[in-house]
Formats: sequence, structure tokens, C-alpha cells
Amino acid sequence: MENQEVASNYKAKSLPTEDEHEALVDVECNPFFKVLKVEYPKFFCLAALGFSISFIYSTLRDGKDAIVMSRMVPASIPFLKTFVVLFFTVLFGIFFQVLMANGVPMRKIMIRANLGFAGYFLVYGLLVNFLSEHFEPGRFVVLDMFSDGKMAVNKLEGLKGLFLLYNFWTGSLFYLSSELWGSIILSLMFFGCVNEVCPLKQALRFYPLFMVSANIALVASGVLGHIVVAMSGGNPDTIYAFYRYFLVFISVLCVGNVFLYRHLMDKIIPFPIYILEGPKRSKSKTKVGVIKGITTAFSNSIILCLSISVLSYGMVTNLTEGAYNSTIANAAKSTGVSTLTTTLQTKATQQILIGLATIVFLLSPLKSFIQTRGWLSLGLLSPLFSLVGALIFFGCVWANVTSGAKGTTGLAKTVATKLGALLGGAPKTRTESEKHVGMIVTSLIKIMKYAAFDICKEAIGMKIPEAHRSRFKGVYDGVFGKFGKSAASGLQIILMAIFNTSDIRESVTVTATGVILVTLVWLYASYYLGAQYTKAVKEGRDLPVLVEEQVDPETAK
Repeated sequence: MENQEVASNYKAKSLPTEDEHEALVDVECNPFFKVLKVEYPKFFCLAALGFSISFIYSTLRDGKDAIVMSRMVPASIPFLKTFVVLFFTVLFGIFFQVLMANGVPMRKIMIRANLGFAGYFLVYGLLVNFLSEHFEPGRFVVLDMFSDGKMAVNKLEGLKGLFLLYNFWTGSLFYLSSELWGSIILSLMFFGCVNEVCPLKQALRFYPLFMVSANIALVASGVLGHIVVAMSGGNPDTIYAFYRYFLVFISVLCVGNVFLYRHLMDKIIPFPIYILEGPKRSKSKTKVGVIKGITTAFSNSIILCLSISVLSYGMVTNLTEGAYNSTIANAAKSTGVSTLTTTLQTKATQQILIGLATIVFLLSPLKSFIQTRGWLSLGLLSPLFSLVGALIFFGCVWANVTSGAKGTTGLAKTVATKLGALLGGAPKTRTESEKHVGMIVTSLIKIMKYAAFDICKEAIGMKIPEAHRSRFKGVYDGVFGKFGKSAASGLQIILMAIFNTSDIRESVTVTATGVILVTLVWLYASYYLGAQYTKAVKEGRDLPVLVEEQVDPETAK
């Protein structure tokens, strides 16, 4: 109550208009850091919150891939994304829609979600991880079932990943929690918070810098991964022990996020620093049902194209990463190093490369392309680079798989052998080359996501009417973000069953074709979004996202 009174008095004072405030940015700010001193409290509080959330996710992401690929097989990841992650993501997405429809404020959701994850990570680190051997007594049952090609004879080799998923269910639980943290806390709630407290012009200046903060966290997590491998001497048991105790530290960070967020909302946001200009918003209260909110996303072309873009990115990335994970496992096998150590080292190196390269891009003039050259100048980069990079990597995979396949003859064998020779002479060298190419390509796809795709997506989100902004973000980012990954994983599962294999690389021709088709749809959706965004900016209005509203007669007067 006291804060509201102070804020009310604060607004009564003579404040600059939004245009006057933004004009000072070009005069007083460094081109690489367009934040006025008066904005420092809000900016650094949000940046610190974003760093903490991103560091947790980056560290969990490294750990989940390494643990799953070492205790199970790379083929387990598509089953996890399809049968486990998708279900819980949709469940939480619907739950989020219910909370928003019932008027639960973002503040309460953000705080309770962080506290819930804090409790979960604490219990998992202190109880589940320590007692995993007691919870999983028959851990070698499935491996014995599939040894010596027994299941391949019965055309069931493609189910190896599924059986291991349940055999090592504690690892599956760890993977699920990591994915939910990324989709709920990072993608949905943090950026939902930014959209809620930052006007469009300020948000467009802040987004690239928040991405820098997130990528510093990415680099930090990669450095931490190398430190863990070095200090453990590559011993898998020591690495597992590290993650047990590190989860306790993560739970502490989650509690710290709560205090940071409350400070932002109680001590900084109530005090405006300029008068917000723009079209007047209706004072009427709107009520949009849960089902209506989701069906509107399909009936409105803008939300549909935004959802398609997020879906397409998820599919292209996961189809490429699925093959890349199998490449890492094959490389570990060829060198005799444990899969856990190889995966952790490779992913940590990749995190550092992605983080540093993205920071360079975000500090370059590229980040201002939306304002200076239009949305499409940045919006088309991610699909184009993803298409070209994925096809280069799949070409390397095809060359190695085809040249080494028994019974393959003719033109395909000849071409594959010549391409394989470019990667190296011995099979071990070719596999290492394939791994390096995969690292570069998957890194490039993610760099374009952070440096271009995410910025463009959030810019579109800021032009959605405020009354429906968080609701639709829960649909296109929360649900379709995971659905894209699950759709790609579902395709991989089908292909492994058809090819009777647990190595998705063997279906590379079909996978590459799928990537081409998905990317073409992605490019069309991006072009449509760019045209709509440009038109809305020129006319100084929100995007035309129409929702049938039930208006309270008393508040509409």
C-alpha cells in the first residue's frame, strides 16, 4: 500500500516523455551498451535474474545429455522428449493457461515456480541421487536383453532407447526437470516478466543485452564442465557425485531468484522514470477461457505463424542434434573414452563457443537490424543458416554411414567413399571429423537462435496486445516450443523402428529431407510475420490479434 502511494506521487512529478527519454539514449549511451543510468536498477536486476536462470539451465542441460547418453543411449533422448517431456510440458502449459484465465498474477506464479523447483532439486540431490542404486536394482537387465544383436533379429532394436528410459528412471527424471526449467522458468516466465515490465522501445534495447548476460552464463557453465572433467580425471563416478551436490547449490540459486524478483517488483518497478506514450488501452476487464485462448492461437494467422516458427526451430534443431548425439557416442567408442566424459567435454566446449560467438554478434550492429533495416533482415537469418548448416552436417553423416555400410554398392558407395576421404582416411579420423563438423553446425544453429531468432520472436511478442501477451506466449513458446522437439523426436522414433536400429544416423537421407521441408515452411512463416510486424510499427499499433472478449459491464462504463 505504501509503495502504491509513493508511486502515485512519483507519477505526479514532471517526468520526460518516452520519446524524450529514448532520445537521450543516442546522446548519452555507449553504442554497445544502450542503457541510461536512470535505468540501471531495472536493467541490472533483470540481467542478474536472467543470468541466474540461464546458468541453472545451461548447467542442467550439459548434465542431462551427458547422464542420459552414458547411462542409456542417445536413442533414449527422442523417447524422453516424445513420451515424457511433451506430456508434462503440455500439462504445465494448460495449468499456466488456467492460472492466467483465473486472474493469478505473474508475480505469484514466478515466485511459487522457483520455490517449487528449489524444493525439487534439493530432494533430488540429497535423496534420489544418493539412493539411485536402490531405486534401480535391475540396471543391467535391458542392456543384457539387447546385447549381441538379440533384439535386432526380431526387428526390435529401435526400442532399446525406450526400455532404457524406464530402466534408468532417475536419469529420465533429471532430464525432465532440466527441460521443464528451460521451458517454464526461462522461456515462459523470465521473458514474460520482461515483456510485462519493459515497454517496447526499452525492451528492444534491453533484449540483446539480456542475451549477452545469458550467454555469459552459458560460457560459465561450459568452463565449469571442463573443470569438473579435469578435477575428476574423467572418472564417471566422480562426475555423478558432483552433480549430486551441485543440485543443492541450484536449489539455493532458485531461492535467490525469488528475493531478486521481489526486489524488482517491490522496489524498482513501482517508480516510473518516464511517461509512457502510445495508444490508450481499454480499461475493461477481459475474460478469455482456456480453450478459447488455445483455439484462437490456431484461428489467428499471426499467432499461428509465430507458433509454426517456434515449432520449426525445435524440429530442425532436434533432428540435427539427434544425429550429432549419436556421432558423439560413436566417437567415444572409437577412442575408448567413456561416453560421459566425451559428452561432457564436447558439450562444454560447445557451450563456450556458442556463448562467446553469440556475445560478439549481440555487441555488433546486428542486434539493431530490427530498428534500422527491418524485422526480416534478422528474422530470416536463423532458418537460412539452419538449413545450410544442417545439410552440410548430414552430408558428412551420409558419407560415413554409406561408405561403412555392408552391402552398399554402386554410385552411392562411390560418392560416399570419396566424400569420406575428405573427412579422413581411417574410420576413427572420419568419425572425429564428423563430430567436429556437427559441433560447428549445431553451435551455429544455436548462435543464430540467441543472436537473431529469440530477439525477433520477443519483438513480435511485444506487439501482441498486452491483455493477451502472456497467454499467447504460453501457447507458442510454452507448448509449441516443446512440441517441436517432441515432433522431431517422434519422427526419429519412427525412423529407428523402420531401419531397425538404435543409431538415428542410419536414416540420415530421410532426416535431411524432413529438415528441408520444415525449413521451407519456417521461411514462409517468417516472411509473413516480418510483413505484419513492419506494417504494425509503421502504423503505431499492436498486431491484429483478435480475441472474443467477455466484458464486465460495470468496468466498461
